[in-house]
Amino acid sequence: ALKTLAQTTPSLTVDTWLAAIHHESGVDLSAFRTQWLETAGWPSLIVSSHFTPTPSGGQLELELFESQPFPMKLPVLIRDADGTTTTKTLAITAGVNHLSVPLKGHPLAVQVDPQWNAVREVRPGVEGDVTCDGELDGADLVEVALHVGGKVPPARRMDGHYDPLFDLDANRAVDLADL
Repeated sequence: ALKTLAQTTPSLTVDTWLAAIHHESGVDLSAFRTQWLETAGWPSLIVSSHFTPTPSGGQLELELFESQPFPMKLPVLIRDADGTTTTKTLAITAGVNHLSVPLKGHPLAVQVDPQWNAVREVRPGVEGDVTCDGELDGADLVEVALHVGGKVPPARRMDGHYDPLFDLDANRAVDLADL
């Protein structure tokens, strides 16, 4: 659809773009238009997690709360205590969204949309718990330290810029004050 538009349409409007995508895919984009193009704001997710030990490892219960009607699917990456990485997809709707994952041990980190596939803000349910593993611990300190000055490892944030998850004092900068 986009290739055809680029070759045939001298001035592209939102209506032309959406009509072309609808024509090629058959997908009705009216809800997309209302949600993402005409509604102010963006999703603001609050992440809470609880780990329950079991004889075989444990169960991670994850809750993501979204107050606005921004339905989407987001990847959730879970780093287990033994270094295992589990990736799940969670369909997000307004209200409380649940994900239950069996693990071999306590999670080291829970990352919601770690590659920033969607416009959104993620906040932990426990203030300062930037690893979203349900505990305020040394792992959170290390994560914030890695983000000071915007020098973020590429696997965590592709553009290396500001991430509100690590701005613990909410001054719009990840700096030494957040440590």
